[in-house]
Amino acid sequence: ERGTDAVIETMIDAARQDFERALEKDPCLFDARLNLARLGQVRPAPRGCAWTPARRRQLDSPVAEAMQKLYKAPNDKAFE
Repeated sequence: ERGTDAVIETMIDAARQDFERALEKDPCLFDARLNLARLGQVRPAPRGCAWTPARRRQLDSPVAEAMQKLYKAPNDKAFE
């Protein structure tokens, strides 16, 4: 079980780094920003991003908050 937890944590960390690199290149990249929110990394959106109101709501939605709780450290109940 600990080995599986370590693998999952490594995969999540690698994904987080990929999304952060994508946002360094394009701070308005919606998919990277949403996926980071799902991993618990909510960041304020920069001004000037051409997102629809529906996309803005997605970033602020309770679903993003629920995903943050799900993707916490592997010691959390979500990984048991």
